[in-house]
Amino acid sequence: MRLLGFIQPSKLPEIFSKASCLVLPSRSETWGVAVHEATAAGLAVIASTEVGSAVHLVQDGYNGFLFASGDVERLTQLFIYYANCPEDTRLEMAGNSLSLARQFTPKRWASYLLDRIDVNRVTTRNHMDATAMSYRP
Repeated sequence: MRLLGFIQPSKLPEIFSKASCLVLPSRSETWGVAVHEATAAGLAVIASTEVGSAVHLVQDGYNGFLFASGDVERLTQLFIYYANCPEDTRLEMAGNSLSLARQFTPKRWASYLLDRIDVNRVTTRNHMDATAMSYRP
């Protein structure tokens, strides 16, 4: 295990190619883009439940493991378990990570944003219509 801190994006492919797992034990992480990058690179992930992206990109036992932030004992157990996993289990988790990462494509994200904009327009229009109808000088 190595603690690397911030890595320039251009160096990530090299770093990920030498790794088998990303560990992100954050106490607070709104999204945690590192999880998405790691799953897209085919890495298993061990992440705290405070990592926002883990909800979508880490399925406990499928492509990695989740633990409650601050639970050092559980994190230690997961380190030991993963370190002793057979190679075929690690490879299966890697493939599962790739599958989960592929659900977040630029096209899907753009479609989601456009849908949200449409919903907001309709909601705003309905609110304005309701306000106008209730206005009595």
